[in-house]
Amino acid sequence: MSYLAIAVIGVIIAVLIKSNMCSPSSTSSKKSGKGCCGCSGHKKEEGEAVAEEGEAVAEEAEAEAEAPLTPEQIETLQSTWAMVVPIKERAAEIFYGRLFQLDPSVKPLFKGDMTAQGEKLMTSINLVITSLQNLGEVVPALQDLGKRHVAYGVTAEHYDTVGAALLWTLEQGLGDTFTEEVKDTWAAAYGVVAGVMIDAAYPQ
Repeated sequence: MSYLAIAVIGVIIAVLIKSNMCSPSSTSSKKSGKGCCGCSGHKKEEGEAVAEEGEAVAEEAEAEAEAPLTPEQIETLQSTWAMVVPIKERAAEIFYGRLFQLDPSVKPLFKGDMTAQGEKLMTSINLVITSLQNLGEVVPALQDLGKRHVAYGVTAEHYDTVGAALLWTLEQGLGDTFTEEVKDTWAAAYGVVAGVMIDAAYPQ
């Protein structure tokens, strides 16, 4: 599991179950295939409403992500990331080491081979960086990822820790090239990505 593993799967189709929806404990309704009022038409209407609401959330997020960064910022992100790629294996090690140092409580959330996890992390960040000109196109994947991470035990607060670990990792890898301007640009980019994931995972 990786907070930044930006997969290219899925699209958000719903948000939280509202109070006017059927309760999860309504087993009789589930078995009968009817809504909580016993009316199959009511269930269909509710399902359509949830889907429409989810689609509206997705469209809004895509619109906000159309041009979140300037061309100059995109150039900065892509040129500095190109400097990290040759040392991506070491960068992944540094990232996770710093993440666990900042918040040891997140370590149990990570299971499996950390080397493979690091490879997924680097591949995923690379996907986002190379998609910056059309970030709206990967919004559905970001939304899906954000929602799936809730099941892993990820909270909205964890994204701040991940962002801090990422910036620290970049500073170690880029050295003097990691100026305040570069740092601010990466922070802005991470903010866009994290914001999309958080909004999808924890809708108000």
